[in-house]
Amino acid sequence: MRITQSQLRKIIREVVYRDSISGPAISIISSGVSTFVIAYDSGMLLAEVDRLNSMGITSPDEYQIYGYGQEKHYPAEMIYSGVVVEIDGSRGPCNGARHVSAAASRFPKQGWGSAVYLAALDELGPIGPDRGSIKPGAEALWRSFSKRNDLARVPYDDITNPKTPDPRDDCKVLYMKDVYVNSSYHPVEDIDAPGVKDMRALGIQVEVLMSDRWLLAARVLSKLFSEVFRSVY
Repeated sequence: MRITQSQLRKIIREVVYRDSISGPAISIISSGVSTFVIAYDSGMLLAEVDRLNSMGITSPDEYQIYGYGQEKHYPAEMIYSGVVVEIDGSRGPCNGARHVSAAASRFPKQGWGSAVYLAALDELGPIGPDRGSIKPGAEALWRSFSKRNDLARVPYDDITNPKTPDPRDDCKVLYMKDVYVNSSYHPVEDIDAPGVKDMRALGIQVEVLMSDRWLLAARVLSKLFSEVFRSVY
């Protein structure tokens, strides 16, 4: 089989640049109304996609989280943390915010949780806390965000008993919770999180490098994050 010039350029580009891909990265993956923001080990992701390709698995639909034959391969250690945000108009206009629907960190005391939240706010804001329920760790995180100078907090107005004339802030509120949980957040200046920006830049580099293999890689990341979330909760 003859290799075309464009195929050869692609192979050379990947060989040249993939050696520079290592360390933590953050990627943003859209799937319908949901968007995954995941921090992961970039080298491990490349190795896993190579492994899947060597087995003839090249598309997201062919990928299964568990097993090919008797093999049980579950490289969840490549996932550091992740958050899923969704567009859900059933809760009200809510300042035009997406809301958290799932979040998990394998290292909850090492800052990985806040890293993906800040990446989401930087690229997807405005974002608000889960409108169904909120765990103490997430509540503390939003409290800390309410004190940041680079984020603005915009309170919600109870959609069942609105007090303000503007309907755009109407939203389902969590009763018996402080206002920082019943608000949306968005950046008002460049977010002061250089480490997060570096990881996001590496994530974009991974996405560009993998090119047409990125769809499979994105499926690997989203499925593994879902398994990490289930194992945590």
